[in-house]
Amino acid sequence: MSKTKKLLASILAILMVVSMIPMSAVAAESQKPAGEQYETEGWTPISTAAEFLAMSTTGNYYLTDDIDFSTLPSDHANYSKIVNGVYTDAYLVKTFNGNLDGCGNTLKGFAISTSAAGGVFYEAATAAVATISNLKIGTDSVKINATITNAGNVQFGFLVGSVGENNNNYKLVVKDVHVFGNCIGAEQACSNEIRCGGLIGYCKEADVFDSSFTGKIDVNITTAKSISIGGIVGDFEAYLTRGRNTVIKNCDVNATLTATHTGVTGTENIGGIVGHSENISFIDGCTVSGTYTGTTAGGVVGSVTVAGIANPLFVITDNNITATVANDVYGSVAAAVRLYVSDCSDTQDTATVDITENTVAGDLTGKVGIIDSVADIKMIGAENGLPLDGFYRLKNIVSMNDEVFTTAVIDGTFNGVFDGDGFAITDLIIKPSANVHAGFFKDLSINADSSDSVITDITFGTSAKPAVYEGSAEYAGILAGQVGYKPSTWNNKTDSRVVIDGINAYIDMTVNGTTNQIRNGGLIGHGNNVYLLDCNTYGEIRTQKTSANFQHRFQLGGMIGTTESTSKFVIYNCNNFANVTAEGTRTKSDSSYWTFTGGIVALYYPNNSVVINVNNFGTIANAISSPVKQLGSGGLFGFCYRATTAINCANFGNVYSTGTPTGTGADNKNYAGGFAGDMGSVKIKLTDFGQFGEISENTDCEETATAFQSLNSTVEYALAMKEGASVRLSADTGLRFEATVSTAAIDRIEKIFGENTTVSRGILISPKLFVDNAGGYTHEA
Repeated sequence: MSKTKKLLASILAILMVVSMIPMSAVAAESQKPAGEQYETEGWTPISTAAEFLAMSTTGNYYLTDDIDFSTLPSDHANYSKIVNGVYTDAYLVKTFNGNLDGCGNTLKGFAISTSAAGGVFYEAATAAVATISNLKIGTDSVKINATITNAGNVQFGFLVGSVGENNNNYKLVVKDVHVFGNCIGAEQACSNEIRCGGLIGYCKEADVFDSSFTGKIDVNITTAKSISIGGIVGDFEAYLTRGRNTVIKNCDVNATLTATHTGVTGTENIGGIVGHSENISFIDGCTVSGTYTGTTAGGVVGSVTVAGIANPLFVITDNNITATVANDVYGSVAAAVRLYVSDCSDTQDTATVDITENTVAGDLTGKVGIIDSVADIKMIGAENGLPLDGFYRLKNIVSMNDEVFTTAVIDGTFNGVFDGDGFAITDLIIKPSANVHAGFFKDLSINADSSDSVITDITFGTSAKPAVYEGSAEYAGILAGQVGYKPSTWNNKTDSRVVIDGINAYIDMTVNGTTNQIRNGGLIGHGNNVYLLDCNTYGEIRTQKTSANFQHRFQLGGMIGTTESTSKFVIYNCNNFANVTAEGTRTKSDSSYWTFTGGIVALYYPNNSVVINVNNFGTIANAISSPVKQLGSGGLFGFCYRATTAINCANFGNVYSTGTPTGTGADNKNYAGGFAGDMGSVKIKLTDFGQFGEISENTDCEETATAFQSLNSTVEYALAMKEGASVRLSADTGLRFEATVSTAAIDRIEKIFGENTTVSRGILISPKLFVDNAGGYTHEA
């Protein structure tokens, strides 16, 4: 998507969020859950250098102030390491497998000197998923100095030297970390490879969002060992035990990156974002500037190779490159890599070919098929048609002409790249006639051969005419029925991964009564190994208007119905504005049958997942009467089953769980909650969570509240509407009601959508025209 289109999409999101506050009328007095102020339970404050150096391998920490390591007290065991007013060591903390929130504070007054792994952390994510967020390292005026000496197997990053472990599914997730530093490796011999990154030196699996590096990395060696230097990551390396993957999104680099060999010839991989990669990667929305010098140098990535992973997919999109470098985007890419580059370079973007009725599969080898009609789309995957593992991009808005699809527009399993380039697919109607997998795509990457896929920058429907789904398919979403492969044994190289990026969906979704299990969501029915990035859903997701009879498990989500037990699940920068409503009856009495509704996901099952900047604004309601024991609604998740770390998330929507569970015994549950309705026995780790919507009084939230480990979180019913207000009045006189919008809610909305967002207080008036066009309320007229 072009930068202009992204800006327009952002403005649209801002207008939509402001237009939909509050979300719904309140049917009864609300009740706050027990433990309403989560405060800092389970989190340890750090205010001094000594406390930082004493951090344990695991645990949750937050900084209360800038940390100056030159002020280490004289009675500290490491006081002797302060030289000329600077604390100098190879690393500050050796191993970190916990969660750190810098709260915007800065680490300063130290330097790094290393011949092996070095950085603020020597290593991270070696025995668990770890997160580091909201942190500065050095300042622009006083950068952190690092020196490589007597080089061995060097893995240096200003944040962390080495990330990940060889055989398990651990990753580091970095959000909003900004580094100012200079690293010098003066001319010297080297016994092994040198890998240096502005944030991370050597990495097996990590995701980096909204972060930056400013400074210099300059390495010169006299032995023929390889050097890999990247503005964010030096080297991503894959192991044969399983496929590795990473996302780097919305990062900035302004640096001088230099690798040289003196007296010998050696490999020099230099990239503005990544020096060298054997990974399956998605790099999007980054800005790189400065000067990058080496034998194999690119504005985004130096070199991409293959390490025993079938069909590796490397996608580079929408990056702004102004650096002085030999190659705009990449230095070299192995022939076996499926490389897709778009909106980065006039010379290195992937070549294109216009699809016509005469186009055959061979025409698309190594090229992007350009789509400008529904006929072009129908050629994908058709008998003797275009490949399901190909690259495709929209040329303009494509109307599906109100044709009714009974399964999917693109049938089969799609394993390629589909780039909407900011355009919309309109007039889409899906009405499955049987229990099939239903969506624009039937399935994405559900095969066991590392057939990864990326779907990016598409809008489905419009506010005036949303995409329509009506049926009783078990796996159904406007985008896809099922996503990602579920192997019999996790953590192997055949785990397929799907990146869903920049999808905006206007949805009119009606789920009918059925004897099948329902796993339906606004975007995806059922997901494994998914990255959900920069997505928004709008509209209505509901059961049929007449009383619906469901005879199996029922899960209905604003974005995803259900997910599986994988650790490769990240949700970033996503908002649900759709109302999700389940009502009806179920006659089956099996105690394992449940009903869940969630603003983002109904049944959220992955272990050690990470959720960043994710918000719900829709009304989430579960009003199914059922003989089962478990009913639940949640602002983000209906049921959050396993360990999850959530950073900067909020619920603004009203959440109800007013169905009638008629089971007996202690497990008889009817839960509603701002983060999740119900949860497993594990801790949910929240950093800066905001709860602002109404919670139904017909709820037991005590277990939900006590399951949190939360920092700086707020529970406040700030958007409560007065009882009796209506939604979408049909009278021409429009809509009038009173509501209170608190300062805390306004601050959070501005934090989510930018400080230019405006929310008014007091009497709110919305003419019918605004209500119809916006799909909800507007804050002023």
